[in-house]
This record gives sequence, structure tokens and C-alpha cells, in this order.
Amino acid sequence: MNPLIIPTAVVAILALGFMVSNAYSKGTDLSIKPKPKGLLPGFAPKAKAKPKEPSKPIPTPKPADDPEAKRLDDRRKLLAARIIAADASRAPPSAWIALAQEAHILGLEEAAASCLERARQEAKPSAPKPSPAPAPEEPAPAPSPTPAPAPSPAAIKAPDWLPEATDETWMQYLRAVGSGRTALVSKGGLIGMFLTGARRLGELGVMVNVKKQRHPNPDIKTTIWWGEFAPDYADYLTSAPKQYAVFAKELESLRGTVLARFRSYIGQVKAEKKATLSGLLTLSRQAGLAGMADWLKSDHSVIKRGGKWVPGPEERYPNTTQAYLDTTGVF
Repeated sequence: MNPLIIPTAVVAILALGFMVSNAYSKGTDLSIKPKPKGLLPGFAPKAKAKPKEPSKPIPTPKPADDPEAKRLDDRRKLLAARIIAADASRAPPSAWIALAQEAHILGLEEAAASCLERARQEAKPSAPKPSPAPAPEEPAPAPSPTPAPAPSPAAIKAPDWLPEATDETWMQYLRAVGSGRTALVSKGGLIGMFLTGARRLGELGVMVNVKKQRHPNPDIKTTIWWGEFAPDYADYLTSAPKQYAVFAKELESLRGTVLARFRSYIGQVKAEKKATLSGLLTLSRQAGLAGMADWLKSDHSVIKRGGKWVPGPEERYPNTTQAYLDTTGVF
């Protein structure tokens, strides 16, 4: 027997005894714990993951109506009607100055400048007309110091070619379709108080060289139909009377076609409101005759908000439907 075996075994036994004694003195747990089944040595069992709770959809806030913005829009529309009336009645300089002040308050600087220019033109003395000298016993009457009253929006009469409208309903229609901003060029390319597209203005002789090009406002990065104003309409964006005259001319050209092709729809309920000539004329301007035919044959999603019908979230033509809802039933 190898003489080193016994001393080595004794040393090992003593070392093991010392380790056990030291462990007990420190309170170490030396009990043998059972290994978890099915696992390799050295691997601890993984904790079960908690099931994730389904995420709740974040509710989309509904757009709130802004009564202040609506009041401002109504004031602009009324101002546009008063400017048109002032031009039709040859208003005095004082009336144009009052209109300019109101336009400035409403933030319509182009319209204010146009009104001031008109006031200066009206203030220029006209050349006196030759007249026979009055008889000695009949002195000429002194001019009245009282200026003519400011024109009322009622001065705009309903056109003769539109017997369906009264003066009152015609004014109501102008307020419904007008933006109140002569210099407006919207992001989508609608122009002026009556939101007329460039292609339509080209057909009416107001614009030339109409084609797809960059928006005239360099801050708007989009492409629209645009062109150049014809010489007779170079001041179109600052002239409310010219815009009104073009709008009336456009409606007159559409009335006969609308009645010839779509008269049968008058009286039918479309988008929860009865169709009348005013609503059909708006559709023809908004969508064109082909788009109007498609709109009239389609069903529409509308809801009531604040006592008024408005396009619903699933409506395919929200802008056209809103324009129809705003104007049908006027005449």
C-alpha cells in the first residue's frame, strides 16, 4: 500500500470536518434541496410571464364648434354684401370710409384698401354740367348738407333671370355661399368671395392660360389649377363688385341646364333635407354637372349637431354635402 494514501485521506477528512463546523457556526443551511424536475443542472426555472392586458383605444376628441369663428365669418359675409350694395347704389365717400374701417377691424386689409380707394374716387369733384341760368325770381336751391344714407344689403336685388328668389332669399343665399374675403386663394385653389375654381374662371373669361402649377402663395407647398387674370379682371382679387358680377353670370349660365336635367329631384329628400333650386345650383358649382349627377344618385351619411345637419364621419363627399345642406331650401 502506498504510504501517502492514509495521510492524504486524514487531511481531507479533517478539512471537511472544519468546513462543516464553520458552516454550522455561521448558520448556513446545508440541507440537500431537491432539484426541479426536467431541468439541467445549473438552470433555474423561468417565471411565467403575466398576460398583457389589451390596450384600450384612445378616444378621439370631437371637434368643437367655434362660435367666435362663426360670428367672424358671418360678419365678413355681411360686409361683402354691403360692399356690393354700396357699389350698386353709388354710395358717398363717407359710406366707403365706414366700410374700410369695418374691413380693417375684421382683418381684411385688401378690402379696406379697396374701399379707401373708392372713397377717394367718389370724393373727386365731377365736371359741372352746363345748365341754363336760373330766372332772377327763382334762385337756385342750396345743396343739401345731409349726406345720402349708407346703403343697406337689401339694395342688392334678386336677378331678373331668377324668378324663384326674392330679394331677401337672394341675400340669404349670397351669405351662405360667400367667404367674405375678396383676396382669398384657398389651399385647394378656390378663389375670392364665392370660392370659384380657376378652370371655371377660365370658362367665364376671367382667367387665361389656366394650368396645373404651384400655388401662388409660396408658403403653401401644393399644386393647383391657376392662371393669369385677363386684362379686364386684373383687379379681380380686390374688387367685390366684379366678383359678384362674375358669380351672378355663372349662376345664370347654370340655371337652365340644372332645371333641364335635374328638375325631377326638386322636392326629393337628399341628405335629410328637401332639394330645392338653390341647393341644386350649389351642387352644380361645387361638383360640376357630372359630379352632381353622381351625388344625387348616392346615399349620404349626415348627423345632427347643434340642431343642424352636418356630414357624418363616413360621408364620401363632405365638402359638397355641407355646401348643399347650407343652401338647399333657401329658394
